[in-house]
Amino acid sequence: MDLGINEFAAAKGVSPRRVLQLIHKGDIKARKISNRWIISPIELAVSPKVSRPLSPKMSLAMLELLSGQEFSNRLDPAEIRRLNIRLAELKKHRDPASLLRSWIKFDYEPIELQARQSDLIKLRESSLVVPSGASHPLSGMSDGDQLEAYVQKKYLQEVKKKFLLVSSEEPNVILKVIRQPFPQQLIFSLVMSDLAAKNGPRERNMVREMVQKL
Repeated sequence: MDLGINEFAAAKGVSPRRVLQLIHKGDIKARKISNRWIISPIELAVSPKVSRPLSPKMSLAMLELLSGQEFSNRLDPAEIRRLNIRLAELKKHRDPASLLRSWIKFDYEPIELQARQSDLIKLRESSLVVPSGASHPLSGMSDGDQLEAYVQKKYLQEVKKKFLLVSSEEPNVILKVIRQPFPQQLIFSLVMSDLAAKNGPRERNMVREMVQKL
């Protein structure tokens, strides 16, 4: 069902004025019927850019800050000050998920797969994968019928073979393939980032709750 500007704005957690700005910029595709903007629900998957993405160095630093970890890279006082300003902005923002979605870009390759329910249960318990987003217990949103998880590239074929995973257009497994070992110390902030990327109302609410705990 098509959406009007006010409905779309409510679903995205932004103002109607902001939606109109994005329509005119071409970031949201819409058509005008009888002087009323009409937007396809497909556009809900398009994330309005509320802020510039952080550099890889600062993106990692933000993830570390959100997870309460020491910075792995050397930062100068100005960089630390900017991070703390962004953290304060995140805590005050009415839709913190939108900021995280625009700031953080964690590098992975998603692969859509199908597994039998019995194999899905075993895969969820495997040490070869790390549940992410809504599949991680931290999210409070676990869905037993689906699994979203990180897997290191060198283990991908082993995981596919061991749990009989096959490519599918109707997947119940989304594997996020990464090259390096998963950074377990960043699990809290990465779960938040994963939820923010989904951009659903439940995910946005959970991100808001997680930010409030910082």
